[in-house]
Amino acid sequence: MMRRGVRWISSAPTREYFYFVDLHGRLYLDECHEESGTRTRRKVFNFATSLKEPKFLDFFFRQLRVNDLGKYLPTYQYLSPCGREMNFVRAADTGVVFNRMEGESLVYAHNLRMSFQPSKLKISSEGRVYHPSPVGADALIASNVVQQVLQHNIRITDSGYVLVHGDKEFGIEEREDVH
Repeated sequence: MMRRGVRWISSAPTREYFYFVDLHGRLYLDECHEESGTRTRRKVFNFATSLKEPKFLDFFFRQLRVNDLGKYLPTYQYLSPCGREMNFVRAADTGVVFNRMEGESLVYAHNLRMSFQPSKLKISSEGRVYHPSPVGADALIASNVVQQVLQHNIRITDSGYVLVHGDKEFGIEEREDVH
């Protein structure tokens, strides 16, 4: 039985919720339901419908991990357990998206931070820039962060992309397409 993003499991005292992370790192309730054995999803995700409560976002993303239960794979690649609830998360690209840069820290969720490691950046064939993630291998750096903070410091050389950060140059590795 499915109702607005919640699935009740009769054999276990666990509620399942489904979420979606967009390319900007915004989190949405993935309002899906079962009809005749098929799953349909909400098609409209925008800023107005994203979840915005700072404490919730930090808690949710602090709990985020790779889906090691095997349920709902490959669609829901991540989990965020909360007590007797299991939150399954699908992502437009990666489960964690760095949505701003403050000093030498990349920020995700509302205010979770990770030290910026310029020597470990990767770039995809689509031009997306990635950084090591606290969950899984890589986390996307949102396009607005790349445009506002990094764009003027990335250049193309004969050997590929280079980031100039401080007084050092760092090669940017090409990321294998995962999709």
